[in-house]
Amino acid sequence: MKNISRQKNIQTHSNKLWYCLIISAIFFFNSCANYYYAPNDSNLLAISEPGELKVSGAISPVINDKAIDNARIYSLQAGYSPLKHLVLNANYFNAKMARSPEANNLNYLSGSGSIFEGALGGYIKINKLKDKQTSLLSREVFLDAYIGSGRGTVTNYFTSGGQSVLSFRKNYIQFGVHTKWKIDKIQLGSSIGLRAIQLDFDKISYNGIMTNAALNDISYLQTNEPFSLFEASYRFHMGLRQFSLFFSGTIVRSKLEFDYISSIAQVGAVVNIDEFFNKKRYIRFQKKKTVDDTSE
Repeated sequence: MKNISRQKNIQTHSNKLWYCLIISAIFFFNSCANYYYAPNDSNLLAISEPGELKVSGAISPVINDKAIDNARIYSLQAGYSPLKHLVLNANYFNAKMARSPEANNLNYLSGSGSIFEGALGGYIKINKLKDKQTSLLSREVFLDAYIGSGRGTVTNYFTSGGQSVLSFRKNYIQFGVHTKWKIDKIQLGSSIGLRAIQLDFDKISYNGIMTNAALNDISYLQTNEPFSLFEASYRFHMGLRQFSLFFSGTIVRSKLEFDYISSIAQVGAVVNIDEFFNKKRYIRFQKKKTVDDTSE
C-alpha cells in the first residue's frame, strides 16, 4: 500500500511539474520583447535632377525576418533638390508594438516610438541617360551622400505595470549608389545606402513597478551612451515617371547589448510631384505652339 501511495505522489508531482513547464513555455513564446531602437527608412528617394520633388509613404509588414500582425509601423519621407547637386530630405518614422492584434489599445501595447530626421545632401551622376525622349532602353547611375540629424522617443510598457520613456538624439552620415533604368515609359530603379550612426539617449525616465531586466537595460543605456551602429539599406522600385511602387529593407549591424529591431522590410509608394508640373508645362507649350502655327 505504501508503495502505491508513493507512486501516486510521484505521479502527482510529475504532473504538476509538466503543467508548470507548459505554462512557462506558453508565457515565454507569447511574450513580446521591449525594444529600445528600430531602424527607419534611409534616404533612398534617388533624387538626381534640380527641381525634383518626391514624397513617399511606406508600411512595414516584416521585422527581424518575421511577418508581424501585432504592430503598426509606417514612415513618411520627402526630398527636394533646390539646386544642381544639392538635396534636402525629411524623414518621419512611427511604430507601435502590441502584445495582441489590438495595437491601438494602450492596454495591450508593449512599446511605441517615433523618429524625425532632417538631412542635407548632394549627388553626382556617373552615367547619364541618353536621349530621354526617344531611347527605349537607357540607364542612369549616380552617387549621393547625406549628413543628417534627428530626434526620437521610445516608450516601453512592461508586464509588471512599469513604464519607461526615453528620448535620444541621432546623428548620421549616409552614402548611396543608385541605378535607374528606363524601358519605354516604364522606369525601374535600385538603390543601396550605408549609414554610420551615433545614438545618444539624453533623457530617460521611468515609473511604476519595473522588472530587474528593464532596470538593467536603463542602467546600461545611461552609462554606456553614446552608441555607434551601422545600417545597410536597399530599395527596388518600378513604375512611371510620376508614380512608382517600391520594396526596401534595412539591416542593423552593431554590438548593442539591449533589445533592438535588427532588420525591417517596407513596401510603399513614391510620388514624383515635379513630374506632374512638367507635364502640364509641356501641354501648355504644345497648345501655344499649335496656336502660333495656326495664326501664321
